[in-house]
Amino acid sequence: MRHRRRPPIAGHWHDVPARVFAPQRGAALIFGRMKLGSSVSGDRIYAVAVRDSGLWLTLWVRRSWKKEFFVFYPRPNGSNSHVSYHVDGTYHHKSHGRTLQRKQLQRLDQPFKGTVNLGGFAGHGPKTVGAVCDPSLFAGVVELFPGVLGPRDGTVLVDLVEPGSDPITWPDQMVHQKVYKDAKPWILIRVFRTPLPRRAKSVKRRRRSHRQRTRQRRAAHARRLRR
Repeated sequence: MRHRRRPPIAGHWHDVPARVFAPQRGAALIFGRMKLGSSVSGDRIYAVAVRDSGLWLTLWVRRSWKKEFFVFYPRPNGSNSHVSYHVDGTYHHKSHGRTLQRKQLQRLDQPFKGTVNLGGFAGHGPKTVGAVCDPSLFAGVVELFPGVLGPRDGTVLVDLVEPGSDPITWPDQMVHQKVYKDAKPWILIRVFRTPLPRRAKSVKRRRRSHRQRTRQRRAAHARRLRR
C-alpha cells in the first residue's frame, strides 16, 4: 500500500547545497560551503542543529555581506521555501516558486531600530531529513538535545534586534536562547517547546473551497448557455 508523503510545514533549498548526496532513502545530505554562503567574504551563517547519534541540521540563518538576511530550512522535496529580508526593506516568504507573504519593513541601509521578527519555524525532522551539520561551516551553532524539535514539536523563532530592545513575546516555555552580537542588528534565535498553530490546513481548505465554488459557478453558467 502506497502512502502519500506528508508535505512539510516549511522548507527550502534556496541557494543551498553545492553537493547534495541523497540518492537513496535514508542517505545523508552533505552541504558544501559554497551554497551555505560562507565562502563569500563578509557572509556569516548560524545553524540550529539536533544532537542525536550525530549532529543534524534543521535550520540556518544567513547574514549576507550586503546586510541582507535569509532563513533556510533543509527539506528533500525541492520546495525551495525560504524567508528573505532585503536591503530595501522588502520581506518575502516563498515556497514552491510562489510568494506566500510579502511586506515592507524598515530599510537595512539605515540605522536599525527596535526589532523585526523573521518568522517562527515549526515542522522539523532533522534526523529524518538527514542533513549533516558541520560546525566548521558556521559562525555559530545552536545545538539541541533530541525531543525538542520534531514534526509536531517545537518552534524556532528568529529575530533581528537593536541592542537594548526587546523581541516579540511568545507564550510558551523557552528551552534555548542564543544572541549573536558580531554585527548590528543582533540575531536572536529562540527555541520553544510548542509548535506554531496549524494554519496550513485551514488555508488549503479555503483555497480548495474557493476552487470548488469557481467550478460550480462555471458549470451553472454553462448550463444556462445551453438552455
